[in-house]
Parts: sequence; C-alpha cells; structure tokens
Amino acid sequence: MDTNNLFTKEQHGFRQGRSCTTQLLECLEDWTISMDEGHNTDVIYLDFSKAFDKVCHSLLLHKLEQYGFKGRELRWIWNFLTDMDQRVIVNGTCSHSLPVTSGVPLGSVLGPVLFLIYVNVKPTFAQYSKKVQEKTQVTTDQSALPQ
Repeated sequence: MDTNNLFTKEQHGFRQGRSCTTQLLECLEDWTISMDEGHNTDVIYLDFSKAFDKVCHSLLLHKLEQYGFKGRELRWIWNFLTDMDQRVIVNGTCSHSLPVTSGVPLGSVLGPVLFLIYVNVKPTFAQYSKKVQEKTQVTTDQSALPQ
C-alpha cells in the first residue's frame, strides 16, 4: 500500500516513519502558520476509542475490492475476519460465546493494515476545510446579520 502510494499522506498511524508525534507536529505547524497569517484557528479533537472494534466487515471487503483484492486473497481475509467468537471470564465464571460481527483482530500484524485501509479516505480534509472556511466567512459577515 505504501509502495503504490495508496494511503493518503495525512495518515500517520501504523506506518513506518510516521506516528502520533509526527501527526501532531504537522498539525502544530499548520495551526501556527494559520495564526501567523491572522486566521481564526479552531481545533476539534476526535477520540476514536475502540475504533478497531468498529470496522464493518462488509465495508472493509468492499474497499479491499476497490484496491484490487479479489479471489483467493479476498476470501482469505474474509475467513480471517469471520467465524470468530468472544467471551469473558469474570471471577472464574465464563460467559457464553457470542459471534464477533465487526472489528479487526488486535494483536495481529494484519489488523492495523486492514484498519488503515478501512479509514483511508482520498479526499483530504484541506478540501473540506476550505469549504467550511468559505461558509463560515459568509455566515459571520456582519452585513448579513439582521439589524
């Protein structure tokens, strides 16, 4: 995926030479430039806790097909993701097993790669951000407000 430049350049997690730290440094640079140029700078933090558990198998497989996975490879990944059960043990008592219907396995080599494919979105936030900035400028124009 990296060799063929299929991940967006904004994706830092689980990639060689990139980390949460490099992501934060790029953000700080962008925010500093924005403030130095006199722009209002608002930041929204999103916590994708348990994100690995929220991966929809059918959407992930669809994305894999879009990246060219097919046949045996796609069936292998499907088998890797499906037919898993989970249960918990509390004070020595084990619950009944329930099927795992979403998510990628934690602690595996393939799990983070599948997660990156799932969250990889080609349109960049910068394109969206410009639209938000233009809309914000219109809605905050003092002449447009009722008197």
